[in-house]
Amino acid sequence: MTKHYSVQDMEVVHDISMAAGYKLTKGEIDVMDSRELFSRILEWAEEFMRFHEKSSWDSEDYIGAVDEFALMKLAEVYGSEEEAECDWCGERHVEKKCIACRFTACFRCFSGETCPNCKSNYVKEITPAE
Repeated sequence: MTKHYSVQDMEVVHDISMAAGYKLTKGEIDVMDSRELFSRILEWAEEFMRFHEKSSWDSEDYIGAVDEFALMKLAEVYGSEEEAECDWCGERHVEKKCIACRFTACFRCFSGETCPNCKSNYVKEITPAE
């Protein structure tokens, strides 16, 4: 059975695809199978729409929300976890990373839940490389 998508659904697919293209061009993600990426983008668009079904884009920032969501998903699936250093003190004891802008920091330098670089809430704790 063929699934039908609304114009709004396709806008989300487009915006996530643009974020993927940007990250691919910058070499920040590695995608081996473009069809698999597109299948994920369709799933992510549906997830985003479900999560934001009651959002009012008249009073909320749609572009900011979809970009943060897309960057988080792309980094989770296609990003690399190379050994990183703290963007503030330079030591290799990184324990937090912003999924949206890839800002990295240690707990000594950054203890909040919002990225000080891009103000995203998509910050995750990571284990430093041994």
